[in-house]
Amino acid sequence: MNRRAFVLAAGGAVAAGAGGMGLAAENANRSKSMRLGPSYVTNREQFAGRPSLASGDRLALRRRSDRQFDPGSIEVLTETGEAIGFLPPASSRMLATLMDEGGSAFAIVHDAIQPDRPLLVDVYLALPA
Repeated sequence: MNRRAFVLAAGGAVAAGAGGMGLAAENANRSKSMRLGPSYVTNREQFAGRPSLASGDRLALRRRSDRQFDPGSIEVLTETGEAIGFLPPASSRMLATLMDEGGSAFAIVHDAIQPDRPLLVDVYLALPA
């Protein structure tokens, strides 16, 4: 069994064994995904635009292995492709490995946006159909 298949199968086993304890997504947009947990968006000040975001908005996650100081980086983008920051290293280490093996992930804005607070998100791993 290759590494990608093993990791994805293990993730499915975790979700199945959880007995509906919040690992499976709640709505149709997330029906084929597994919630990995909460996180936040770092380095927002480095990006010029501050797009209008609301609770429940979906954000794309893209691997950025080209960043020299953090090769495990995962960039956070709006649905229109505008970069708004990165996941912190503590949230991105395992997810970066999954994405490197062909997995895909996304985030959902968790709470109302407040300028003086970090942008809170929930991170999801997209599961194969």
